[in-house]
Amino acid sequence: MSKTVLIADDSQMVRHIVKDSLSKWAGIDDFQEAADGKEAIERVMEHKPDLIILDLAMPHMNGLEAARILKSVAPDVPLVLFTMYNLPGGRASQFGFASVVTKDQGFHRLADCVLFLLHRHTGPGDSIPPR
Repeated sequence: MSKTVLIADDSQMVRHIVKDSLSKWAGIDDFQEAADGKEAIERVMEHKPDLIILDLAMPHMNGLEAARILKSVAPDVPLVLFTMYNLPGGRASQFGFASVVTKDQGFHRLADCVLFLLHRHTGPGDSIPPR
């Protein structure tokens, strides 16, 4: 069964690298893209993905604002915050994020997180097993 992942990041290059990484390490080949939080919400309303990856700092609507709305329109879809900023896991779960991966942890860590959440997700606050 194919899984769809929405990648919301204002950097086209980051979106491209995330897609390549998830294709290679997680076997995912169905992606949607958004350049900001508002566009992410539009994509979710059109086609509900199986998982959403959000950047924190985006124009028009940041990842935290978008997460609050996304959890109300798609409460069962796990959210992953993929950011260059440190945001404590407890604070992230307040916004509905199942996990936080910092960009300095790398794309392989993100792929591990995505695989875990797609196959074992039970709710906000889940954490991925340590590497």
